[in-house]
Amino acid sequence: MKELSIERRANRFVILLAVLILILELLLNICLEKYITDGWQILILLAEIAIDILLAFLYWLLVLKPAAAVRRQIIDFLQGRTFEELFSPEFQLTDEFPWMLEKFRALLDSEKTLEMTVEQARYLALQNQINPHFLYNTLDAIRTDALLAGVKPVAKTTEALATYFRYTISNLDRYATLTEELNNVEDYMTIQMYRFGDRLKLDMKEVDPDCKENCLPRMTLQPIVENAIYHGLEAKRKMGTVTIQVHATEERMIIHVMDDGIGIDSVQLEKINATVGRADSGHIRSEQTRGGIALKNVNSRIKLLFGEQYGLQVFSEPGAGTDVRIDVPIMKKSELDEQQESKSRDPGVTM
Repeated sequence: MKELSIERRANRFVILLAVLILILELLLNICLEKYITDGWQILILLAEIAIDILLAFLYWLLVLKPAAAVRRQIIDFLQGRTFEELFSPEFQLTDEFPWMLEKFRALLDSEKTLEMTVEQARYLALQNQINPHFLYNTLDAIRTDALLAGVKPVAKTTEALATYFRYTISNLDRYATLTEELNNVEDYMTIQMYRFGDRLKLDMKEVDPDCKENCLPRMTLQPIVENAIYHGLEAKRKMGTVTIQVHATEERMIIHVMDDGIGIDSVQLEKINATVGRADSGHIRSEQTRGGIALKNVNSRIKLLFGEQYGLQVFSEPGAGTDVRIDVPIMKKSELDEQQESKSRDPGVTM
């Protein structure tokens, strides 16, 4: 027989207690009927009803409402609709409940969580896929017609768009070299500059050549560049520049994606850093902007792949621009391949 939950036991106890109280009230009224006038009997009855209603309201407020809220969060988690919210519930079952959740978070298998994040990234890409081969062939035909017509800017933009789509929908669960990521950013900026014209510029002069073969998660840079354009430069209405700087320390590759746009005020900046600051599955929520989802997804994948000491941090000044700093370990493709082989031989090994 399935054991009753604490909530069901509490409900049964309250129902039993309510029945006992009603019986006691009935017996009390019968015993005192001879000694109390009709007027006082009505007042006592009204007082008993008011006390019963008050007790029922307190039980709903202090027990039923919190229990229902916790149950909703658990059901949403089991059905895959939420993840992060499970660790910040509105109500606590016991004083030790928050500590238990934090320990549970620490014990989560990061590889499983990473799979959830990768699935979301794949889903976002597949939304725009819609038969990629048909899209590639169509873009190639447009490019050819543009070249024959002598419209070189259209041909260049169409080629960049085809290359960009091909990159974004392939191998989302694998690493890319910095060179591949930078090339993808160049394709993306070619497309954007066709729209913005002279208002948009890309500067990648300060990229350490020794870092170009280092690895990072695929689709790390482009979402951050997209954020810089749409949240920093588009509202500026003047010439804007996205600058990418890359340098290395002994153990880390540090990437800065900067813009000279409108910047972010301190309150909003604190919220952004708090939102992207933890590694989780980054499930989409309706109140999040697309940019917020992108930063959170990139940050989560970096932390889950490399550890909590790596990830994103956003710096900004209103009117001066925004700087997104990305920290990843220095790791070559050959090292990653060796780790993957070692991991496949020994499933207990984690990266």
